[in-house]
Amino acid sequence: MASHTQLLLDTLSVNLPAGSQELLAEPAWQDTALQYLTELLDADDVETLLDTATPLPGSVKGGGGGGVGIAEQIAELANESVLLDKKIFGRLNSSATSNLALVLHTNTVFHESFENFDSLVLLAQELVELDTMAGWKTQVAAVNSSLGLAAGGSGSARPGPHDDIVSATYSTELSSILQNLQSLTEILELPAITHSLIKLGQYSECIEISSLSKRLRIRYNDIDLVARIEENITYEINDMVRKLSSLLMTNLKQASMIKILSYLKRIIGNRDQLKSIFFHSRYKFITDEFDTLLPLKQSRLIEKYLKRTLEIFREFCFQTVITFDSVFDRDRHLTYVFLRSLTDRLCAILVENLPLLAEDSACDSLLLQLIYCCQSLSRVGGDFTASVLRQLQPAVDQRRLLTIVRKQKELVRSLNRV
Repeated sequence: MASHTQLLLDTLSVNLPAGSQELLAEPAWQDTALQYLTELLDADDVETLLDTATPLPGSVKGGGGGGVGIAEQIAELANESVLLDKKIFGRLNSSATSNLALVLHTNTVFHESFENFDSLVLLAQELVELDTMAGWKTQVAAVNSSLGLAAGGSGSARPGPHDDIVSATYSTELSSILQNLQSLTEILELPAITHSLIKLGQYSECIEISSLSKRLRIRYNDIDLVARIEENITYEINDMVRKLSSLLMTNLKQASMIKILSYLKRIIGNRDQLKSIFFHSRYKFITDEFDTLLPLKQSRLIEKYLKRTLEIFREFCFQTVITFDSVFDRDRHLTYVFLRSLTDRLCAILVENLPLLAEDSACDSLLLQLIYCCQSLSRVGGDFTASVLRQLQPAVDQRRLLTIVRKQKELVRSLNRV
């Protein structure tokens, strides 16, 4: 064992500083080091030497069950992360469940509150009448007292059976109102619930609440509280209309646009106004899409810029007009104005950028696609081919334009023969 210990000591001494190596070379120091290593290796708790765990700073041997290794720390942190993720998921799940419960509960609450509100108002009116009667009785008693009519005299204002009936009825009606107070509270909360439903995207329920508030306003037009509730709900509904109108200025599928228009039709009574809002919103969206392509132009990718512009024009013009016709009766005037405005905008872009194309073949290809697109628009609103050719003359020779038109007609005839 001594030879092995000496070998271990020699190995360890290689990595020591020069001064320490000289000190260890002395026989006394070397004997002390050998004795320490021998006792250490012959100890009963040799297994502790095989423990690769790295103790944490400040850990005390034997005080708390030993140090915690890095692997154990990583495992504990990973476990804590999993538990935290589960906790967050649980919170989100409970929040979604509560929101869903709110939406499902609103319809029942609204209708029940609306029905109970009628009886509540009747009870309040009866209570006011009874209160007025009781006050009148009090005034009569005060007058009799001022006239010196003693109690028990011939003209005494002694409480009679009728007074007892009034008092009992008054208490009963007041108790009924207190029992139905929850219905009134739910009516008062309608504006706040409307605001929450708008955030959740439950627009249909919001429109139903608006209808209920208007019916209350018509039935109880002399109650200021009902008027204020209806005004607050109207404010929230107007905010919802603004948000829905803003959504029409984004890239939506046809089904989404139809759903938004169905909501707006239930709110906006003026159909002509709603039509104008729809076309204006889609015009704004398409022109904004044109503007997003400007980096291509700035990068000198003119052909790609013009092709993408033409694709946007063709795709969203057709989508807008088809959606409009599926929701409203066809309005040729508004459709023509919409398409003509976008066609003029497209022609302005082409006139500015067609001369920048380096190859004539690229220009001819773009013009051919443009003529196809304009003639296809005749199916939904009008053929703008003649107008487009006239506006393009500053940038393209007229003879060249006529050649492109002739080529397009030949292609159409060949396709028809096939």
